[in-house]
Order: sequence, then structure tokens, then C-alpha cells
Amino acid sequence: ATSGATAAARASGFPILTQHNFESTLWIMAEGMRQEAEATLTSDVILVDRPVFDALGYLYAALQISGRALPEPKIDGLRRIAEACAIDYDIVILTELDDSVGLGEGRDENHAFRVAAGEQIAAIAQASGLTPLALTSSNSGKMLEVVHKKILTSLGRALQ
Repeated sequence: ATSGATAAARASGFPILTQHNFESTLWIMAEGMRQEAEATLTSDVILVDRPVFDALGYLYAALQISGRALPEPKIDGLRRIAEACAIDYDIVILTELDDSVGLGEGRDENHAFRVAAGEQIAAIAQASGLTPLALTSSNSGKMLEVVHKKILTSLGRALQ
């Protein structure tokens, strides 16, 4: 499984969440790609906690919430990287925000930003030709079944 890129970016001094910028987004995307590529060396199935395009969704949300802008060539470059990486994902599950469930420790409490990030990430996934599934507070068992079946199907093809 891949994870931890955002925490590593923060520890390295990059601004994240509502302060996301081009450099932090590029760094997080590159770290995610590095982790995914490294995982392919030893694994037939890779579970990715945060897909590469997730960082771009957070950047879009940060720009939207803060009123900041970036030069279009920089945004376009990040978008092309995100779309190129998205074709490798066999299944994408996006968490649907549920206001009745409390936030975990250390989570950003800016509700407008959280909503914007979720919407932006979903839009990027769809623009990349993916059909994301929604993980809700009540369907985790069903999503586990879907993922399990997909893994078994993929492994079956790999073994043939």
C-alpha cells in the first residue's frame, strides 16, 4: 500500500491543504508516483490510499477557497500528470463526506475546503475516464466485497 506523501510533504516544509501550491502538489504527486512504481516491483496488487490526482484536487480546492490562481501552463502540466497516472487505477473509491460522523484527529476542520476538495477530486477522476465508487459511512462492507472481487479477478488474469 502507498501512503504518507502528504505528511512527508508537510515534514519537508511544503504548504498543504488550504495553502497547497504548485510545488507542494508536484512534490506530493511525485512521491505518490514513486511509491506506486516501487510497489510494482514486488506486488501484483497495489492499494493506493491517495491516488496521484488527489493532490491536484486539493490544489484546485485550495485555489478556489483562497481566491489564488496559478499560471495555466503549470495547472495544465499537473493535470496531464494526474490524467496519465489515472489510467493505471483499476478501481477508485472516493469517500463521501458525512457530517454526522466526527472528524478524525488531525483532520482539517475547514468544512468548505473539505467539500471543495471532495468535489474537485471526483471531477478529476471523472474527467480522467474513471467511474469512482462512493464509500459512505454505511457501505464499507459492500466496498470491501467490490474490492475483494476485483483483486481476485485481476490476480486470476495475472496467473493465466
